[in-house]
Formats: sequence, structure tokens, C-alpha cells
Amino acid sequence: MTTFELLSVLGISTLLSTVVSTVISHYFSLSKNKLSARQDYKDLRYKALMLLAYSYLHYYREKSVLLSKRPDLTSQDLLENELEAELINMYLYASDDVIFRLKMFINEPLEATLSSLALDMRKDLYDIKTRIQHKTY
Repeated sequence: MTTFELLSVLGISTLLSTVVSTVISHYFSLSKNKLSARQDYKDLRYKALMLLAYSYLHYYREKSVLLSKRPDLTSQDLLENELEAELINMYLYASDDVIFRLKMFINEPLEATLSSLALDMRKDLYDIKTRIQHKTY
């Protein structure tokens, strides 16, 4: 093999490795961006849902604030309908535990079920380990 052929083979192999590396890097970048966008969406939806759930639990105390942000939610029944619509929407992105806890909260709107919902959302969003238990919070 001549020096020219050897340099040609080295050049082609370098070019191929660069192309493969670029394609793989691009693929992982797209995947990371998609995951980040999904996480941002989930974070936004969970925060909105927590405010709706809190307003539902304390409707008469929070009614004026709620109506300033959402004038269409003029009754507690409409707010419950909104929570149920959010529950259906959550089947697209939420963990099973969060879906289950929201259903529990809608059926039994108490501080304890709201706290359990918040803890499950926190675990789903940030995978935070906690010693706080659903029953003790």
C-alpha cells in the first residue's frame, strides 16, 4: 500500500467517524430537547392544576382570586368540571400515581388528598425522595 492510499483510507475513515459522531450527537440532542419540552409542559400543567385544586378545596375563600384569573369558573361545579377535564388530559403525560391521586381528590376534596396529590406530583416531576408520608402530611 502506497503512502497516498494509506492517507486516503485514513482521510475517509476520519470523515466517516466525524459524520457518524455528528449524526449520533444530533439524535441525542433532539431526544434531550423533546424530553426537556415534555418536562416543562408537565411542570406548567401540574402548577396550574395545584392552583385549581387548592381553589376548589377553598372555593369561597379563593373565589375572587380565581375569578380574576379564570372568569369562566363562576361556580364550584364548573371548577370540578375543569378538574375532571384536566384529569382526562393528564392521561397523556402524568404518572399513574398522579392520575389516581387527582381522582381521589375530586371524589374526596380534603387537605389530606390535596397533600397526597402534591407529593405525587413532586415525585413525578423531580423524583425527590422524601420522608413525608401521605398520611402524615
